[in-house]
Amino acid sequence: MIVRKIALNGWRNYEFAAAEFSPGTNVITGENAQGKTNLLEAVYLLTGGKSFRTRFDKELIGFGYTSAEVLADVFAFGREQRAKGKTSDAITKLMNLAPKTATVERDGKELQVPVEEAW
Repeated sequence: MIVRKIALNGWRNYEFAAAEFSPGTNVITGENAQGKTNLLEAVYLLTGGKSFRTRFDKELIGFGYTSAEVLADVFAFGREQRAKGKTSDAITKLMNLAPKTATVERDGKELQVPVEEAW
């Protein structure tokens, strides 16, 4: 499976985050406790249906959220697909609590855009 894009909503320390990966190898860097492993855990959830760090879904949910969601555009089994992982069926509550805008980087600049346009 090749992950092309990923969005996290209410996932551990992420309120909302979206990332687009380059073809080939990508390097994820950052200071300690900034969410690098949390991002990798979200990818793992999509591939295995569970976390490699905990057996309790409630530990994946960020503070102030009732659920967490991972959405990714992937290439798997010879075709482009959208993969979705969520920790509960409370997605309506999650969307009501989630931020309405997201910070994305485009052309080297950070921009505030509606969540729907973060891709």
